[in-house]
Amino acid sequence: MPEIIRASAVVADNWQILRPGPETPNAEVEIPAGRVVVPLTLWMERHAELTARGEAAVWLAGADDPAPIAPWLLQLPLVAVDFPKFTDGRGYSVAFLLRSRFGYRGELRAIGDVLPDQLFFMRRVGFDSF
Repeated sequence: MPEIIRASAVVADNWQILRPGPETPNAEVEIPAGRVVVPLTLWMERHAELTARGEAAVWLAGADDPAPIAPWLLQLPLVAVDFPKFTDGRGYSVAFLLRSRFGYRGELRAIGDVLPDQLFFMRRVGFDSF
């Protein structure tokens, strides 16, 4: 099982990050059993199914606007923000918006190409796991 940093400790990660290919229609994506983090587009198309099964979360790309998930933020135990390259800083803005404008209080996780040198700055905008 992969490990993450949460609350300044290294712990086992019990969430699966789902990254379907761009050619796969969201309606045809097979969602694995267990805790799963799906991309925003998949969440928007299949949120009723994902909400009903529980243990589902969403991940946002740096270019994604977090406003569409606002109705579900109280229910989401985890929101992840993807950093495709360590030089892409758009995820910092997404995290800041989730915490300040939308009031998200659940776990906010940085995923993707995250470097240890960035963790201090990520904590400052609201990330609490990496």
